[in-house]
Amino acid sequence: MNRKRLIKHTIALIVIILLTSAVEILCFNGSAVFDESYSHKYSASGRNGYQFEKSETDEYIIYSMDTGGVYIDKFYMTYLSDESFSYTISLLQYGSISEGTNGTEENNIIKISDKAAGTLDQAVTNIRQKADKVFVRISKEDLEEEFKPSVSSIVLSNSIQINPYRVSFIFVTLCIGYVILFMRRTVAEHPEYTFFAVAMSMGTMIIVLSPVKFKSWDEEIHFNRAYSITYSENVEYTQSTYNMYSMNIPDVNTMEERDLIARYLQEKNYEIITVKEKSSDFVDYSKRAYLPQAFGLKLGRTVGLPFLQTNWLGKFFNLLVYSLIFSLSIKYAKFGKRALLCVGLLPTSLFLAASYSYDAFVTAFLMLGLVMILNELADREAELNWKCITVGVFAMILGSFSKAVYIPLLLLLCFIPKEKFRNGKQRKFFVLTVILIFLIMMSSFVLPALGNVVGNIDTAGDSRGGNTSVTRQIMYILGAPFAYIKLLLETMANSVGEYFLGYKSRTFFGYMGGNRENLYLLSVVLTVFVTVTGENKIRLNRKMKIMMGVILTGVAALIWTALYLDFTPVGAEMINGVQPRYYIPLMFPVMLLFSSDRIKCEINELRYNRIVLLTNLVILSGCIYSLILLPFCS
Repeated sequence: MNRKRLIKHTIALIVIILLTSAVEILCFNGSAVFDESYSHKYSASGRNGYQFEKSETDEYIIYSMDTGGVYIDKFYMTYLSDESFSYTISLLQYGSISEGTNGTEENNIIKISDKAAGTLDQAVTNIRQKADKVFVRISKEDLEEEFKPSVSSIVLSNSIQINPYRVSFIFVTLCIGYVILFMRRTVAEHPEYTFFAVAMSMGTMIIVLSPVKFKSWDEEIHFNRAYSITYSENVEYTQSTYNMYSMNIPDVNTMEERDLIARYLQEKNYEIITVKEKSSDFVDYSKRAYLPQAFGLKLGRTVGLPFLQTNWLGKFFNLLVYSLIFSLSIKYAKFGKRALLCVGLLPTSLFLAASYSYDAFVTAFLMLGLVMILNELADREAELNWKCITVGVFAMILGSFSKAVYIPLLLLLCFIPKEKFRNGKQRKFFVLTVILIFLIMMSSFVLPALGNVVGNIDTAGDSRGGNTSVTRQIMYILGAPFAYIKLLLETMANSVGEYFLGYKSRTFFGYMGGNRENLYLLSVVLTVFVTVTGENKIRLNRKMKIMMGVILTGVAALIWTALYLDFTPVGAEMINGVQPRYYIPLMFPVMLLFSSDRIKCEINELRYNRIVLLTNLVILSGCIYSLILLPFCS
């Protein structure tokens, strides 16, 4: 880097720091900056001299106080309680006599409900309203007399408070925006580098900002599997680890409460409360996707990181592998780079990569395998690259270890143009080898199920119960194959639009909800734009597209069938358990299916990449802010 460029980036960094500070202080602490600060402490004993009233009814314990119409930013309550309890803050705003009110005064009451955790000693609620009088009602419902909470103080605050989570988010977002806008060479010539920067920075923000309690799909199960791998013989659980995977952690919605939860878990992380014996040190093939997460957990525990940061490290290595493998896919793709950018930076894709899950590992390696295979399919003039073929096969196998339903994608290799082989014998041997690998992978979940049917062994389906049975479901399908085929085709046809273009496969963050408005619509528009205007110099011909469409349909059918066997009551005329996120690995090849050279986009490469990357950054940062930062870290 030359001196001129170094000075430019240094100045930019200083400007970003100043801009971040200005946004945090003026925009988010403006009421404290421009209005008189308000911070009063109301003691339950009433000894501090402040106006304080306490009353009690059959349903509530009530605290009331006059606040004189000031702006209140946050409510703090310190207490002692062996149980969690609910409370409601009512803000009374005195009205005024106006025309049309018959000379009467109209008051406005705003109610904010929250919950105080029994494991903590303080509850914090965001108010962000003016109030003339405040009532705090603590519900007695479900509370036994001996567990009645003892409130020691109540604080209403409007003091300047710098939020480190928000500051970090603003700073990182501005830095990535600067990279996309001003690092021309990187964006134009190496979109994989820019992808890596966006994925790692935004993914890290998801990790750091997400609630301590798991919010991704079945994350506690994935965490426990990764954690178990870090031990050789006996798996040791501290109280904190046990609470994490048993989901025995309270929900919190402010940065103060999340810091209290982190401190509580750290205190409970020293005593081992239970030990589970492992039958073998061998990591099952279906659990190989957890190895990066297990490495992060093991590393954090070895170097003595705090409990919360150790859990972050497990997620971080999952994100790192996802970002690296996806970057390699973009780097080596001869066509469809921007389609890969769109799929890899989908908020739901990145959320899974920043959680305990095998979905990100599966998606990343499937993308690498697809890129290597499609390069050979589309580029008919180049010689067959055996290194790329080998990498593609191994990537596809790695990606299918945890979800073998995706392995039919490997069959695309059977349609490599015959002119790329030395002779017909070599091509036949190659095709037979591909089919053999496919059958071996498929047998990992098909043969055990069929063996149970032949042996009349009833294999349970959903572990949560219900009338599910893999064995009886297979027997039902074999007894009425046409009825099942009709159900399968109708279900797939009715869901295809929602599962490929719906918000739950794009802007959805698990149990934290999703954005189904502007950000979601922007994601759909970007996907359609990239699909129809793609930069592809090499394209799949019509025959290749037909073959790929058939294989993709087969993969989708396997996904639905697998969930019909596992999670659907025997003989039901519906299919349970299939989620839109299962279609994410199929989005890239589907975008290629609909790509066309009929629409020309007269935009240079730099500008095109900027549009794609900046739009993805806006969608990602908007989802992170609205779904994680605002409700859980403010």
